[in-house]
Amino acid sequence: MEQRKTVSLYLDEIVKQSRFYFTIDEICQELSLKRSSVSVSLSRLAKKDKVQMIRKGFGIITGNTLGTLHPVNFIDAMMKYLDAKYYVGLLNAASYKGASHQAVMNYTVVADKKVRPIRLKGLKIEFVTKSYFEEIVEIERASSTYGYFNISSPELTAVDLISFPRRSGYWNNIATVLEDLLDEIDIEKLAMICSKKRIPTAVVQRLGYLLDIVLSEEEKAEHILRVIEDRRPSKILLAPSNKNGDLSQIPYSKKWMILENTTVELD
Repeated sequence: MEQRKTVSLYLDEIVKQSRFYFTIDEICQELSLKRSSVSVSLSRLAKKDKVQMIRKGFGIITGNTLGTLHPVNFIDAMMKYLDAKYYVGLLNAASYKGASHQAVMNYTVVADKKVRPIRLKGLKIEFVTKSYFEEIVEIERASSTYGYFNISSPELTAVDLISFPRRSGYWNNIATVLEDLLDEIDIEKLAMICSKKRIPTAVVQRLGYLLDIVLSEEEKAEHILRVIEDRRPSKILLAPSNKNGDLSQIPYSKKWMILENTTVELD
């Protein structure tokens, strides 16, 4: 008589197929078990550090030969499970394109709904919410050894880095990563994104300033300047979080209408 398959054996089987996530509903269906029984089994495995429930009803298999799971092993499946649109963004997207200067301690995912952070061993997955997600078309489909996932295009990545300076390591790191991204960026596509109403004028000003003044990419910056000329820019701080000091004494870039209240240096 064939031995009844346990939850543990079932998870071992899907790991052999290079899959490291599961849902409780799936296990119940595959093994013809009640949800309560599956939950008890998973609780035991969690205590042995073999699984981790990262969302209600959705878990990852942590007791495997990979050590700590990389988010690309499960992020696409999890976001589909949550019925959420998403893309891997900011420094993680830049890193995928070979442009990451600062060590990335957190993994950033941009989503169309609020998602709570996920803490794994040695890594925290953070989620940034965008309300206008349905307008974003600059999302690419990337592949990994364990499947596919969504990621921002180089052009969208550049805009996001400016939009979220704290999450991007602030201005020295942003400028350095932006420089590394330039070979991947289509400047006309970048200007097209900047021209969309959803992108704040201040973000476009800071992006143009970094390209022009810090990276000496005047020709590329001209594409961004033309976008600003079609708007009504106002005088802004380069580093909005640093409002200390007498603003009248701060150097001013008339071209970009930016008060240079911080010095940006390439790392």
